[in-house]
Amino acid sequence: MRRRSALALLALLTFAVALASAGSGAMAFDPGPLGAQPDPVAFNTEAVGVTTPAKTVTFSNDTGTVDIGIQSVHASSNYSVDADNCTGQTLAQGGGSCTVTVTFTPGSPGTANGTLTVTDDDTTDGITSQSLDLTGTGVADQFSVTGGPLNFNDQRVGTMSSAQSVFITNDTDYGANPPAPTVTGANAGDFDATGCTGIVAANASCAVTVAFAPSATGGRSATLNIAGQQVGLSGNGTNPNAQVSPGSIDFGNQPVHVVSQTQTITLANSGTAPLTYTGVGVAGADPGDFSVSDTGCAAVGTLAPADTCGITVAFNPTATGARTAVVSVTDSDPQNGTQTVNVSGMGTPSSVGFSPASLTYTNPIPAGTASPPHVVTVQNLTSSPMPITGTALGGANPKNFLRSADTCTGTTLQPNATCTIRVTFTPSAVGRRTAVLAVRDTGAVAPHTHQVTLTGRATAPNNPKRVRGTVGCGSATVTWVSPTATRFAATIVVRNHTRYPRNPGDGTVVAHKAGVAHDRNLKHFTSYYYRVFAKYHSLTHKGQVNYSKGVRLHERTGEICTPQNGARLRNLRPRITWLPHPTKNGYAFVLQRGRQTIWIDYTHRTAWQMPASWRYRSSTHRLGRGHTYTFYLYAYPRAHPKGVFIGKTTFTER
Repeated sequence: MRRRSALALLALLTFAVALASAGSGAMAFDPGPLGAQPDPVAFNTEAVGVTTPAKTVTFSNDTGTVDIGIQSVHASSNYSVDADNCTGQTLAQGGGSCTVTVTFTPGSPGTANGTLTVTDDDTTDGITSQSLDLTGTGVADQFSVTGGPLNFNDQRVGTMSSAQSVFITNDTDYGANPPAPTVTGANAGDFDATGCTGIVAANASCAVTVAFAPSATGGRSATLNIAGQQVGLSGNGTNPNAQVSPGSIDFGNQPVHVVSQTQTITLANSGTAPLTYTGVGVAGADPGDFSVSDTGCAAVGTLAPADTCGITVAFNPTATGARTAVVSVTDSDPQNGTQTVNVSGMGTPSSVGFSPASLTYTNPIPAGTASPPHVVTVQNLTSSPMPITGTALGGANPKNFLRSADTCTGTTLQPNATCTIRVTFTPSAVGRRTAVLAVRDTGAVAPHTHQVTLTGRATAPNNPKRVRGTVGCGSATVTWVSPTATRFAATIVVRNHTRYPRNPGDGTVVAHKAGVAHDRNLKHFTSYYYRVFAKYHSLTHKGQVNYSKGVRLHERTGEICTPQNGARLRNLRPRITWLPHPTKNGYAFVLQRGRQTIWIDYTHRTAWQMPASWRYRSSTHRLGRGHTYTFYLYAYPRAHPKGVFIGKTTFTER
């Protein structure tokens, strides 16, 4: 307590001595019969306009020689007396006491010290007014937000991005419940924000995670409203857009079992995201009369924006009259995954019949293997003998079929007589493969060459299994498990910096051994596209090889070097390193296990050695096997004094 009276000079001297011995801080008070606890009353830090929980002050008549009557109790500005149980009370000598409760509501940022003054009727020493120091500090905002703005870059429409986080820190010395995060703005529905529910302890932090799922193409933006502050959100919605041309093809007149010249259907990606070609089929009234080869599109696989590929179509009528079908091209266009082209032609009479009229190998087989043989029967439809001079394979993919047991060549077929040829499908590459089996004659009726269409579909051999990629600031690591097939030859890892590699030659081959490829000396903050192929020896084409479709990986080098993002570690004390970033006040990091924050700390270095254990929010934490952790890194450049998110890495302890 401090008494204001004629003894003020003594009090001032006492204060000067206390200040000299203690430095700046709480003020010391003169002794007297009326005491107070606590002394002083410290409210620490609270946000401007927010009232702290009440603190109880006890006044007691410990050393007085008479009873003391309390006449009034009042507080200076920024402080309030909430419950006054003293005014009008008489405190008996020898320990009589009463209580009041006091709250602090800072009116502006900065130090806001005050006094609690009690007036009493004790005149034994001529002093009737005493003051108790109240201390507190106001801050402009109850919560601070770090980590924005958030830019999600390109994201395909209708798909969800990986999450990014912003962090709320309670800048006061009292637990507080921030308002639930909301998203507003032009494209608010494209962004989902969750987290930071419940009480945030004094000086503690929590994370709000945001994900981006664009509902339309183009730039998308919104605002994250969090703890009274705003964080900008942005991203770009992308989509492929498939188009085919021409819309229809008319082959005109064509003799039955005589193949026309091929025509080309062009598949184009006019969208803003890669388009994956899936396949081609023929349906409609006469699908067996039209042969389709997708060698061009199957080899490409994925079309970058503005890219094209070709599909060839030929007409081989199996009967006279108008013949029609529909060619269907399937792909990953989310609005229209099937594009169609109408095809037509007119069949004119011929002298040879085939059974079947067209031959389709129903079951797809892996490229580099062989199907069971199918039998084609040839019949003389004329009224005179027909010498058969030879048979041959032609068309788009003649080397993908094999003839055997030919009973036709050198035979003269009498009217309505037949002969047979066995044909095996031996695809050399993936996709729809077509050819024609041609039969030549020297009979009396022209034309003298007739063809039956052969169609089969080849699939890619198996990919490597369990393909994974991890990435740091200047390197990437790719791991896999190789196939065990007897014709398996090798694994090929290919890198391209502009698109997913289309084939093993479309990019840089990354050296590797034992199921691991370490790709070093990569540029910082750069996207790299990988494809991991399995290579097989062909069983049907000597000296040739076949490749699997390949497993795609997209990795982007970032701020954090080690551990690589996505890494699986056996070290429970990993060293985390990152690239230098312009910063005025060093770096902050947040470590989360799942969505639970288990550590927040600061450093001026570009590395952090994880300890065996640490303390955070009154609990001991350590890395544990079987858990996944995310390390978020922030810097404090002059343009963002409250901090800006610069990178993260996620790793799993095995």
